Amino acid sequence: MTSLIVNRCLYGASRSLVRSTLLSRTVLPSAVTTAPSLAQPQPSCVSLVQKRGIGAKQAMIFHKSDFTNMTHHWLIERILATGLIATIPASFFIHNTVIDYALVTGIVLHAHWGLSGVLNDYVHGYYPPMIIQPLLKLLTVITLATLYYFNYNDVGITRAVQMVWAL
Repeated sequence: MTSLIVNRCLYGASRSLVRSTLLSRTVLPSAVTTAPSLAQPQPSCVSLVQKRGIGAKQAMIFHKSDFTNMTHHWLIERILATGLIATIPASFFIHNTVIDYALVTGIVLHAHWGLSGVLNDYVHGYYPPMIIQPLLKLLTVITLATLYYFNYNDVGITRAVQMVWAL
């Protein structure tokens, strides 16, 4: 919330206040800091920023956490994809239920994240994402439950694939 206050308040604030903090390089785009001031400084917002002592680090909490969450999500996706490179061949040489469950979980999670990215990029509007995203989650849960059921009550996913290849 503080970053939203700082963004709205510093647009019309004096350039000395913008230069005195790190906000000119982190939150505010360069066009805003170099453009002539169209509005008079809003003393209530500027005094709010100065009174509460909102600095660059506190103002970046909202933006930095979003960036950090996306970075961690991307890193986890890469770790999972790299882990699948080792898990898929290992599951055919070592027949173990733990590896079967890890393989099923990794493949379904990898597919879910991939489809979610495609849907976020190509499904636009207000209502379609509200319908498609829950359907994707439902499909993911049903797929995961079905493959867990198959691993638990049948031969397992890797032995089933080997049986199909043996035909």
